[in-house]
Amino acid sequence: MSQPVHTGVGERSAADMAGPIELAPEARRLLAVLDRHAIVSVTGCDGNIVYVNELFCEVSGYSREELLGQNHRILKSGVHPQDFYDRLWSDLIKGESWHGELCNRRKDGSMYWVASTIVPFSDEAGLPTQYISIRTNITALKQTQEALGVAESRYLEAQRIARLGHWMVDLTTGTTDWCQMVYELVGLDAATGQPTLQVLYELIHPDDLERFRAAVICVRATPGPHSLDARIVRPDGEIRFMQLRCLAHQEQFGRIMGTVQDVTEEKLREFELEQASRAKSEFLSRMSHELRTPMHAILGFAQLMRIEGKLAEEHADSVSEILKAGRHLLELINEVLDLSRIETGRQILCPEPVQLETLLQECLVQVEADARQKGLTLVQSNSSGALWAFADRLRLRQILLNLMSNAVKYNHQGGSVTVKCAITEPDWLRISVIDTGSGIDEARQADLFTPFNRLGQEASAIEGTGIGLVIAKRFTEMMGGRIGVASKKGVGSTFWIELPVVFAEGEPVARSSPGVEQTTGTSQGQDKEGRTIVYIEDNPANLRFMQQLLKRRQDISLFVSEDPYNGLQLVRREHPHLILLDINLPGMDGYSVLKQLKADKLTRSIPVIAVSANAMLGDEEIGRAAGFIDYLTKPLDLDVLMSAIDRHLASTAA
Repeated sequence: MSQPVHTGVGERSAADMAGPIELAPEARRLLAVLDRHAIVSVTGCDGNIVYVNELFCEVSGYSREELLGQNHRILKSGVHPQDFYDRLWSDLIKGESWHGELCNRRKDGSMYWVASTIVPFSDEAGLPTQYISIRTNITALKQTQEALGVAESRYLEAQRIARLGHWMVDLTTGTTDWCQMVYELVGLDAATGQPTLQVLYELIHPDDLERFRAAVICVRATPGPHSLDARIVRPDGEIRFMQLRCLAHQEQFGRIMGTVQDVTEEKLREFELEQASRAKSEFLSRMSHELRTPMHAILGFAQLMRIEGKLAEEHADSVSEILKAGRHLLELINEVLDLSRIETGRQILCPEPVQLETLLQECLVQVEADARQKGLTLVQSNSSGALWAFADRLRLRQILLNLMSNAVKYNHQGGSVTVKCAITEPDWLRISVIDTGSGIDEARQADLFTPFNRLGQEASAIEGTGIGLVIAKRFTEMMGGRIGVASKKGVGSTFWIELPVVFAEGEPVARSSPGVEQTTGTSQGQDKEGRTIVYIEDNPANLRFMQQLLKRRQDISLFVSEDPYNGLQLVRREHPHLILLDINLPGMDGYSVLKQLKADKLTRSIPVIAVSANAMLGDEEIGRAAGFIDYLTKPLDLDVLMSAIDRHLASTAA
């Protein structure tokens, strides 16, 4: 058996039904009422159609002539299973009406849905003779329901993928309302019923519970969205990280609505990244120390050999090559460490007003010797007078030195390097470094700020790492600035950086960064009386370097110790004017030695300079905070070292 059908619109009324079509009297009376307001059809006991109205024809796409005498199976869609029709006809045969939704097929093959009521009409013996079907077209409704079903299915799938659920809690009653996903996230069975607020509190990890309770109070009292991360302990003991976002319902006081998302995997990945970053930093710190220690000996003894002035010309050239290669290697070590700190987010900048004229002069002095060797002319031009920029002074100096060094290295013999500084926009100033070198092909300029890319200069005699410009760009952007280049092949290049300009009433005082001051040549000391220094260092090569350096100073007596414990005894015995102290010592590190020195009333006033290969981010700040009066990193520059020694010896004599 099959289903009843819904067809269309007709102009024949029940009064016109005579002759060939025999309708039960009750059917005629019902049709007189419904004919113009519903989709109506009448079938006989054999299932053949004996009547359809115009609305039936309209919705089915068939004409009346095409339908009359046809079995109602002509409209069967195939959507419903056979037992659906069996139950339908079972009710009708028993003389009962049937109510339900049917899917039928139009003449063009498309489907449509109707809500149908089928009423049987029986003869005097009580046997059904005809069936009248009254239908309402619900196709649009079914399409909307289907679309909603698809949307809900996608929404639930998205929830499963994102492990995201929604919830509501009524703080006045303590009742909660969770979606199915929330139950799955916390490991509870929805069949147990809606849990209370107390059950939620019991799920929160004990270490997070107080913070969670405080957050609930804050959400209730403060309008606007809130976010909270908390751990939950599932009934099976598994701990999961959850991110809760919620908002107090303004119209219903005491109700909080929100979402909960399982972010355990993300938290674990963050932890793994932090562990990897920490391991990387520790490795770089260790490698930095291990590399700087031998570099200190190489550069230190090479500097000593050069200042002796007793070398043959060929040996002097060899020493110069050692110094040149050693400083290049040190530059590479420093730049790799800088790049690593930037990439791991561990580089901290301290912007302040910086006087550019002074800083530019410092940088030009640094490159002056190399420029002189190539016969270059150095020009400084400030078109706007004294200018101040908001920047980290130490890092800005590093950027400018890189740009100026490149302008010298990649220049022609007898060319020039011009440094210009001018305000280009109301709140911006530009520092330009202009060279007369060979220039850079426009097609390759985009690769200038790519790590380790030297644009084909790798095989040239010009030293470089391919990292300097990358670091310059990162530092400039971290200070809120911009960096760029304009270059023409065969003419030269202009590298520029732009930084926020500082305007103030009266010029701000520029702060010199620790370790930047340099004094050319070896000072003879400001106090001509004998001064005593104790140097505690476990590396024999470093001790010999310091001994050879200071033996030419008749005003200084140096005492050394390779052991921190013996070093403490040496300090107490000699009571020196200054202490040079390594950090990484066997048995007791430099910080512990310093702590004992500061705890002893006989030694607490003696200034202590840290001389260490620890040169990672924050090492100097940690050292100064611990009580070191100065912090020098290996390899040591002789001018910087002697300047620091003389400065602090002079302070003890005052």
